[in-house]
Amino acid sequence: MILNYVEMENQYTTNFNRKGLDITILKPDDFEDYKKSVEESGNTVTVIGNTKLKPVKGDNNNYIIIQGKKFEVIDGKMCSAKGYIPVGDNQFVRLEKTYLMGVIIASSCGIAACGVIAGLAIALPLQQSVPTTTSSLLMESGSDWDGQQHLNGEGSVSSQENTSVPGYARVSAGKDRPFLSLYNPMENTVNFVYAITKPMDTVQEDTFTTAEQAQKYINSHAVTYENFYNAETNEYLLKDSNGNVTDTLTEYKSIANTDGTYTVIKVTSKMIYFTNGISPGKSVDWNVYDFLGQGSHKVQIRITTYDVETNVQCYGAIQDTTITVS
Repeated sequence: MILNYVEMENQYTTNFNRKGLDITILKPDDFEDYKKSVEESGNTVTVIGNTKLKPVKGDNNNYIIIQGKKFEVIDGKMCSAKGYIPVGDNQFVRLEKTYLMGVIIASSCGIAACGVIAGLAIALPLQQSVPTTTSSLLMESGSDWDGQQHLNGEGSVSSQENTSVPGYARVSAGKDRPFLSLYNPMENTVNFVYAITKPMDTVQEDTFTTAEQAQKYINSHAVTYENFYNAETNEYLLKDSNGNVTDTLTEYKSIANTDGTYTVIKVTSKMIYFTNGISPGKSVDWNVYDFLGQGSHKVQIRITTYDVETNVQCYGAIQDTTITVS
């Protein structure tokens, strides 16, 4: 399917000047108004694909040509729409929002000042420790986030295209201040699920000559998980795609070597705690004093995002964190 952008100008359109483009699109609300107007006249408006404006690679024949540039078009409804690109005859390509563009913010963590985490969020691997859609995801009632745990500052950006992710570089707690606030900034357009894991072991699996071979190995070994809470034992566990209940998360990752080869490693981690979905502007307090006990604990704070409109899992971030409990 090869599509061509068709310029459209009316009361519903808005200029779009990004990715080196200068075009007109319909924002989501305007698109709905336009669609209603067209349907009232007896015609139909159709969305025939989705794009994130990623350049076409390889022999992909599904793309849209916009001002001489080719961008991938995929099927299915993904995360929230940024707008709709006209391709003629009341047909449109849905322009998807992007998430987690290096926006990790400083946080007071609710118990002690954290260091600022700079740079890009680390994308979670395909085999994740949380449910794949919010259709199976319970939502936390939570408490209202008071907004004081995070004030936008240096290294922090909030916009329609980005998801603000709290930074937990260093955390301290004690008997008199036992809670760590796990929150979702109110400006976000996605729900958060937190999962806390403790790294256990890393093993080298094999080395491959190409990235494709390494990825094929990962795909053949990867296991998907969903969170599983055992109320009788108060344990936060995982249930894998084979129905097995475990407290161990197994992930496979590919590392590029200097000689051009790719090494696959297997990383195992122990599940310590997780939340249900947290809406923007809500927070959940985790009692790290009771869960971890006294000492210095190296853990990973994993945040997975779910689109609030489509219930589709978007992206995530993993932060290596040291929690000191006195």
